[in-house]
This record gives sequence, C-alpha cells and structure tokens, in this order.
Amino acid sequence: MKKNNVIFFLILLVFSLSLSNKAMAKMATSAEVYDDCKKTQRMMHLSKEEIKRKNPSTVDLMNMSNCMGYFDGVMEAASMQSILDGKTSKSKFNILRSCPPRNLYRNQMIKIFVKYMDDHPEKLNKKAIITISESLAEAFPCK
Repeated sequence: MKKNNVIFFLILLVFSLSLSNKAMAKMATSAEVYDDCKKTQRMMHLSKEEIKRKNPSTVDLMNMSNCMGYFDGVMEAASMQSILDGKTSKSKFNILRSCPPRNLYRNQMIKIFVKYMDDHPEKLNKKAIITISESLAEAFPCK
C-alpha cells in the first residue's frame, strides 16, 4: 500500500510541476497585487448588504478574488514551511522572514501589504512575494 501512495505522490508532483512551470513564467509584480488588493481593501470593511448595494462589477469581484487568493497562497505556503521545519503549534510562527502572531488573518496581511506599498511606491516593479515578505518583516520583526 505504501508503494502505491509513493507512486501516486510522484505522479501528482510531476503533474503539479508541469502546471507550476507555466505559472512561474510570469510571477505577479507588486504593482499587480497592490492594485487588486487596494481595490479589495476598500470593500473588506463592508457588510454583505453594503456590498450588494454597491453592486460590484465582475471585474471588481475578480480583483478581490485575485488578491485574496494570492494571500491565501502565501498563508498556505507558510503553513507548509512550518510543517517541513517540524514546528509545532507552540513554536514561533514564521512567514517569509517575519514572526507574526499565530492568529494573523489574511485581511490583516492585505492591509499591511497595501500600507507598505503606499509608503514604498518605488518597489512596485519588484516581485510581489518579495514586497509581501518585506512588509511582513517590517510589521512583525523576529526577535
């Protein structure tokens, strides 16, 4: 049974790498993620009823989805990093060279990133993952 699991895992890994290779051809820039997240941040504090009244366009909803999805990916990667590093729930949490509290939520990360980019527009041409890392490290330095 273990041999079948290993074979399945290897097939899945090869398939995933072929898909991620296409995705890696163009990594998101900070400007792209910032633009989507700036629009998302305007809607985050609204209730469902207020959002319905605003009647956001399909493009607005896609922008929100792009931003939230990007940060969900960052959080999933951080979780995987913790698992691979053998961290337990009592260990210090570490995301991209930062040490945020364990209860850090996606919306908080988005706000931190947008504020960082507001303060550092000269970094808009950098890869998004780099400026996200910098924003979190500035907000939650490891001690």
